[in-house]
Amino acid sequence: MTEFNQSLDQVELLQHAARVISTDLQFHGCLIATWDEEAKRLTLEATYRPGFEPALRDMDFQPDQGIMGWVAMHQEPRIIPDVQMEPLHHRFFSDTRSEMAVPLVHPKKILGVLGVESHVPHAYNSDHLGVLAMVAGNLALALKNAELYSTAKLHSENLQSMVEQRTLELASQKRFMESIVDALPLGLYVIDKDYTVTSWNRKRETGILGISRDRVIGKSVLSVFSSMSSERLKTEFDHVFSTGQPFETQTASWSSGEKRYYHLRKIPMSIDGNAVSHVITLGEDITDRRRLEESVHTNEKLASIGQLAAGIAHEINNPLAAIAGCVEGLLSRAQEPTLAGVPAFEDFPEYLKIVDSEIFRCKGIISNLLDFSRTKDILKQEIRINDTIEQTLQLLSHHKSFKQIKVVKELDPACPAVVGNSGELRQVFLALCINAMDAMNESGTLAIRSSEGV
Repeated sequence: MTEFNQSLDQVELLQHAARVISTDLQFHGCLIATWDEEAKRLTLEATYRPGFEPALRDMDFQPDQGIMGWVAMHQEPRIIPDVQMEPLHHRFFSDTRSEMAVPLVHPKKILGVLGVESHVPHAYNSDHLGVLAMVAGNLALALKNAELYSTAKLHSENLQSMVEQRTLELASQKRFMESIVDALPLGLYVIDKDYTVTSWNRKRETGILGISRDRVIGKSVLSVFSSMSSERLKTEFDHVFSTGQPFETQTASWSSGEKRYYHLRKIPMSIDGNAVSHVITLGEDITDRRRLEESVHTNEKLASIGQLAAGIAHEINNPLAAIAGCVEGLLSRAQEPTLAGVPAFEDFPEYLKIVDSEIFRCKGIISNLLDFSRTKDILKQEIRINDTIEQTLQLLSHHKSFKQIKVVKELDPACPAVVGNSGELRQVFLALCINAMDAMNESGTLAIRSSEGV
C-alpha cells in the first residue's frame, strides 16, 4: 500500500485509495470519510465501486449514524454481516447487504473512517477485517502526510501572499518617495562612500545642465562632474563623511552661457543610524534671488544718496540765497550815476546779471533734485506721464555724460493720466535712462516715446 504516498493532494489520495481498495483488493464498494473533531462529524470524501459512477454525494455522518458513524465514535472496527438485521443501518449503495469499517488513526488521533460495502450478505469476516485494518494504517499515514503537506502548502501560500503584498506595498512606497524627490524644486543626488551616484532626481535631468539619470546612476560623481576639481569635490564629501556635519557653499557658473549663482548643500545620511553611509547633495539656483538682493541693495544705496543729496541741496540753498541777495544789492547800486560814468565799472551790471541768472539756474537744479529725492512719499495722485518724463530729462540735462547723447522725444499729447506716485515714477524713468546711457557707452541716440496705448 506504499502507493498511497504517491500523491500529497488529499482529494487525489482518497479517490485513488478508494479505487485501489475496491478493485485491487476486491472489497467491492469502498467509502472513505474524514473526521471533524470539533464538530464531531464525518464527511464523505471518496467512494468507488465498479459499475457505479465514482462521484460523491454530499453526505455527513452524525455520531452513531450507521456503521461509519459508530466506528468514528468508538474508534473500533466493526462488521455488519447483514444490514437487514441492523436497525440503524445507513448504507451508501442501494443494494448493500453487508459492510465493514475500520477507523483511520494516527498515531492515537482519529482522522476518519474507511468502509467497504458488498451486495452479498456475510461477505466479510475477521480475516478481511485484519487486511482492511492494515490498509487503514497505511492510508492513515498517507492521509496525515497529505494533511501536513496541505497545511504547509497553505502556510506557504499565505506566506507568499504576504510577501507579495509586502513587496507591492514597498514598491508603492518606493514610487511615492521617488515622486516626492522628483517633485522637489531642487536638484538632488546621493552618493555612497565610493563616490558612486545612487540617486538622481528629475530636477537634475532638466534644463541646459540636465543629465539623464540613466547616464549617471552607478557612475563616479567625480567623472559625472569632470569639469569640476576632483580634489575639491572629494574634500567636501570627505568632510561630511568624517564629521557627520552638513557642508554648505555658494558658487557661480557660466556653463549655461550666462552667470548663474548656486547654493549647494551636502547633507549626511545614515542607513543604520550609526556611521554616515551616504551624502545627499542639494543644489538650488539662487540667481534670481541674488539679483533681487542686489536690486534691493542698489535701491537702498539710491535712497541713501537721495537723502544725502537732499541734505546737501538744503545746505547749498542757504549760501545761494545770500549770494542772490548780494547780487541784487550790487545791481541796484550799479545804477547810481556816479558809478555809471566810471569806465572801470562799465561792464559790472552785465556781469552781475550773468551771476544772477546762474544763481537762478542753480536753484532750479536743486529744486529738481529735491523733487526727485522725495521717493518715500506714498501719496498717490493723478500723474501726467509726459510731464514726469520732462521732469526726469530736465534733471538728467545737468549730467555730463547725458549731454553727450542725442535725445529724441516722441511724446503723445493724448497720453492719458495715470494714478500713482510721481517721485517713484521719476525714479523708474531715471533708472531706465541711465541704463540706456550706460549701454550706449555715453554716445548714441535715446528715443523716448509715449502713446495713448490700446
